[in-house]
Amino acid sequence: MKQRFAMWLIKRPAGLRFSLRGSKKAALRDLEGAVNERVAIPRRDGNGTIRTRIYKPADAKGPLPVVVYFHGGGFATGWPERHHAIYERLMKTRPCIIVAPAFRSSLEAPYPAGHDDCYDALLWARDNAESIGGNSQSIIVAGNSSGGGIALSTALRARDTGDVNIAFQMPLYPMVDDRSKNWSALPKDKITWTKEHGVMAWHLLLRGLRAEKRYDIPA
Repeated sequence: MKQRFAMWLIKRPAGLRFSLRGSKKAALRDLEGAVNERVAIPRRDGNGTIRTRIYKPADAKGPLPVVVYFHGGGFATGWPERHHAIYERLMKTRPCIIVAPAFRSSLEAPYPAGHDDCYDALLWARDNAESIGGNSQSIIVAGNSSGGGIALSTALRARDTGDVNIAFQMPLYPMVDDRSKNWSALPKDKITWTKEHGVMAWHLLLRGLRAEKRYDIPA
């Protein structure tokens, strides 16, 4: 029942704004059994900072791989602390450092704001890997859902610019196709993320481009 209500709520912009309130409380939450750090990464365009969480295994010895992890939430909502269970599993499977930015949602600003935040976080991880106990030659990008799509888009940008030599990418059920054509044929009551959710999520993200009547969506 709670899941159905949550998915009904985020079909509506007002519901998405309501869900974003949870990020303030979540920012105070720590991952038990790990070293928790908080940093404010300056945006390269000078427009403020990006609230970022850093998680480390409590007993690990460096230098460790650095996983820059982008949270899910349909680009419009979500926060790093939502995925503590994933971070814990990653660190237990292979000791690593998690760098998780709270990038701008599409409700705050459409593309490319959130993507730029994530890319700035990736560059920060490259430049500061050693100071946080990581290996600058072993930087990984990962994320789930919309965060998986961002992991791929930042990897493409890093490849094209040559800014970062990414060691590995791990997109988990990523959002990658704004056309929303090849959708699941399953009944709506069998899936939590429907075509309506996807169409709305992409519209919120790309509304700036579409308002300019631009449909050549960049990779």
